[in-house]
This record gives sequence, C-alpha cells and structure tokens, in this order.
Amino acid sequence: MLANIIIIIPLLFSQQYSRIVINEVMANPRGVTGAGYPEDRNEFVELFNVSQETVDVCGWRITDF
Repeated sequence: MLANIIIIIPLLFSQQYSRIVINEVMANPRGVTGAGYPEDRNEFVELFNVSQETVDVCGWRITDF
C-alpha cells in the first residue's frame, strides 16, 4: 500500500508556481537496495521547472500522515 502523501505548495495557482511540475514520486518502495539498505530510505519527489526562470521553493513542504 502506498503511503498517504500531502504536498503543500503555497499559492498553487500563481504564475510563478505553475511553472513547477511534479515529475516523479517514489513513495514507500519495498525491499532492500543492492547496498543492503531498506528501500524506504530511497523515497523522493522530483520537481521539474518547465521554464527558464528561477522558482523559489523555499517554504514548500512534503509530509505524510
């Protein structure tokens, strides 16, 4: 079962933040890596900036519940 994830992005619909796309999410992977570490250490969210402009993501949070 995938973990429940909440992504909080301030001003989600502003022009600046509409340039950011959640490109990939790896939540709660199963098993062990080749190095012997639990896969849950390899959780990630990949953000992609579709513009050439810098976007400040300071204050953005990802949490689970």
